[in-house]
Amino acid sequence: MSLLMLGAVGATMISVMNLCNSLVQALTPDAVRGRVMGLYTWVFFGFMPLGALLAGTAAEYLGEHLTVALGAAATLACSAAIALVVPRLRRLD
Repeated sequence: MSLLMLGAVGATMISVMNLCNSLVQALTPDAVRGRVMGLYTWVFFGFMPLGALLAGTAAEYLGEHLTVALGAAATLACSAAIALVVPRLRRLD
């Protein structure tokens, strides 16, 4: 079961990263695309070690199950906030 879940999570993560990269490039004007992609890369991959450190610390104190549940809840809340604040993402032309 763990192996199947690991494969599903990996495939989903690749899909999300691909979608985010495509959206950033499609919604950015040509004149600033290089700067925006540099910032995107820095934010997306630069903060990953900090998030891993935070998750590891939280898992040590709260337990793995609660940490994963809190991470999922935070991701859902951020996704909902972005969907409400940036409705343009739903209507890509």
